Amino acid sequence: WPRVAGDLDRYAEEWQDMHREACEAHRRGETSGALLDRRMACLEQRKAALEAAAAVLGEADGDVALHALELVARLPPLARCDDLAALEAAVPPPDDPQVRAAVAALRLRIAHVEALEHAGLPTAALALADEVVRTAEATDERGALAEALLQRGRLGINRIELPPGQDAMLTRAFLTALGGKHDELATEALALRMFVRGREVGQTARALEDLAVAEEMLARLPGAGAVRGLVLNNAGAVYMARGDAARAAELFREALAAREAALGPDHIEVALTLANLAMISPPDERGPLLQRALEILDRRLGRAHPQTLDLRLADGFYAQDPREARDLVAPGCDALGRFSQHDRTQRARCLSYLGHHAAESGDDVAAAAAYREVAELLAEADDLPIPAPELAQLRGRARLYTREHAAAIVELRAQLAAQRPTDEWWQGRMRAELELLLALHLQRTGDLVAARDTLESAVRGLEAAAAHAPDVLLQQRLAAARSALAALLLSGASDGDRVAEARDLRRAAEQWYRESGPGYAWRLDNLRALAGRLTAP
Repeated sequence: WPRVAGDLDRYAEEWQDMHREACEAHRRGETSGALLDRRMACLEQRKAALEAAAAVLGEADGDVALHALELVARLPPLARCDDLAALEAAVPPPDDPQVRAAVAALRLRIAHVEALEHAGLPTAALALADEVVRTAEATDERGALAEALLQRGRLGINRIELPPGQDAMLTRAFLTALGGKHDELATEALALRMFVRGREVGQTARALEDLAVAEEMLARLPGAGAVRGLVLNNAGAVYMARGDAARAAELFREALAAREAALGPDHIEVALTLANLAMISPPDERGPLLQRALEILDRRLGRAHPQTLDLRLADGFYAQDPREARDLVAPGCDALGRFSQHDRTQRARCLSYLGHHAAESGDDVAAAAAYREVAELLAEADDLPIPAPELAQLRGRARLYTREHAAAIVELRAQLAAQRPTDEWWQGRMRAELELLLALHLQRTGDLVAARDTLESAVRGLEAAAAHAPDVLLQQRLAAARSALAALLLSGASDGDRVAEARDLRRAAEQWYRESGPGYAWRLDNLRALAGRLTAP
């Protein structure tokens, strides 16, 4: 609270200073009455956002407390109200006083939607957003309707599973803003629609059609650095999904420069672009980029915030030494422990990866403790917002330690059967990871032939994904799958003599573990024992 209160006070003081300066500049004859009106409209929007944030914080529970720093950090920047060139180019406020008053009231409600979303209350935000859209439709003012539609379209944009209707809502926001000559709103709607389409299987080419239009829109926008950064960042995400890492990296670098210039080096959006760039950068560049991004999010959002935790987990995915990865992830899980009754999903995710890193370090006791808690958190998962494939993975890993193999096999097989055929590499990776888990459970039940066949498919899928994903987590999964398959090929699960194949699998796994440092010493001991079986008469 002290940080939140301090940030609110500073925002209010800066608002007062800017309001006073706008009045005095007009009195000195430096700005016209029309420009003063636009500055005041901009400041009124910021005041509405501050009022909404205070209202949400005034009724805070554990969910809001978890997101309180974000709520304040996401207040709209005041600097925009001092950008006279951008204000001059914007559509003027309505002439009719009644319409202007209605728009002001609507913007207060839009600000409240945004506050609810940033406070971690998406259900309440969605309900209010739908009401606001209906009200805006009755005002016959395109700017207000475009803002309402765009805010509704923003909801859920970063969810693991996109809510239905996002594409249609953003399309309507774009067309409404374009028709009302609100070019910046239209460009933002295009940028968000590009991101939404880029996440849909087989839609990346369609998503990039929006990039060409957005670039033309940007060319006629003065002072649109923040929107430019959003367009470039989202285009980079689409190219990354297409597997074009070089073009994605180029766009992320351009987005980073645009966001730093427009928002400052310590902004949350800067951190998110840094993280995106890190994911496709060489190992020697990746660490510093992730570290800088994590420092920003730790400072601006707090250690327990979902976005901070996601980045901390991602940082762990790229740590070569599993002990280092464990140290990276543990503070996030500890911080989230204070909010576990409010966010079981994030705590389960965090503990699952903490358990993975402990297991990779050879600490089965710590791994078992983490996974047992995951099993408890997910025992009744019907009310948790977790996609079914991820839930199967989380429970599948925990059940390796709770020995609920039969239940895991049923759930994993159901998820694999539900997977649609696709050429998208990340979908192939997801399938391969599910297959690896299924094979391990089959092996524990003694069904070695089925385990072998499933492992062979998992190895092929992980090898294909490794061409696109440079993270260490994938390499760990692949080395583990190769080791397990080599052992199975020597266990009588093979129909013929496949010793040579087992030897190649073991050698590939051993090479990776040896090159990855002393954290995998116990893995090498196991592989040496397997090598003895391969050379035995």
